[in-house]
Amino acid sequence: MRYILSEPYRAYLYFPYIRNFNQKMQQMLTDYGLHHLDFTDVSLSISESLDQIHLPDFVVKFDEWLKTQPDSHSDRYTSYFKNDDNSWLPGLRNHNQYISQLAEHICDTTIANINNFLIRLIEEHKLLIDIYNCPPLSSTPGKLSLAAGDRHDNGQQPVILALGSFKLIYKPRDSGIENVLNEICNIIGLANVCPVTLSLKTHLWQEFVENRGLDLSVDAAKVYRRYGNILALADLLNINDCHFDNFIVDADTVWLIDPVSSKGRCNAILNQGGRCHETKNADLLHAGTESDYLGQVQARRFPA
Repeated sequence: MRYILSEPYRAYLYFPYIRNFNQKMQQMLTDYGLHHLDFTDVSLSISESLDQIHLPDFVVKFDEWLKTQPDSHSDRYTSYFKNDDNSWLPGLRNHNQYISQLAEHICDTTIANINNFLIRLIEEHKLLIDIYNCPPLSSTPGKLSLAAGDRHDNGQQPVILALGSFKLIYKPRDSGIENVLNEICNIIGLANVCPVTLSLKTHLWQEFVENRGLDLSVDAAKVYRRYGNILALADLLNINDCHFDNFIVDADTVWLIDPVSSKGRCNAILNQGGRCHETKNADLLHAGTESDYLGQVQARRFPA
């Protein structure tokens, strides 16, 4: 099995976790008849997470070791890990119970998340064919990756599925807000701000948005206008967690890809008889006020 590691020397400290993780991943994919899916990127993400939790302890130990070393022109970093014959030095792996438990937790919760993804992928594949024209699962060369971002709810991270040139993203939670936002866009005459989304309450599927550069033949002013329109909509709806990580600019199109903080506000506009109300079960992050009316929203028109 081929391993791609985020740092080839420190990886020695946590390599047993990566080896076990890869074995479990391979077995799981085989059990679902998807052994052909490449999960190298997932393994690399796990390597990066494990490196982060081992790094502080390593820095302290390396500093203590360095203070005891005589003057030398050799590479101290590699000398910490290897003998002169290039063999690994024994006794380097830490026995910190907290770090060990955290490493196991990261691996186990990631496996559980991808297991849920695979179950839903197989069960909902027909829907994905109808909406996204998803290719066959068993015969198309493919790849799995974890989307960048925080590990929410015990490792519940979005998973990117690539089948040939086709790409789809799975998100293990669903606020239902993407389609609501697009409905509001239809009301105010603005092009949809969220990608095509299959909302299933417990999770969602979404067309994957690339991050391609702007073609010089395209009028950049139109792209900035599109960006400004979305920001104006965010301001109108008091979306209060709106930052660059929530946007993707793909060539001449701008998308809002993580609008969860607008949930309570947007649902209020559409579902409270035209009037916004603060409710206890609304999204904790929303900042809507009672004095807003659907008529005010309808009166706002944005250039397409």
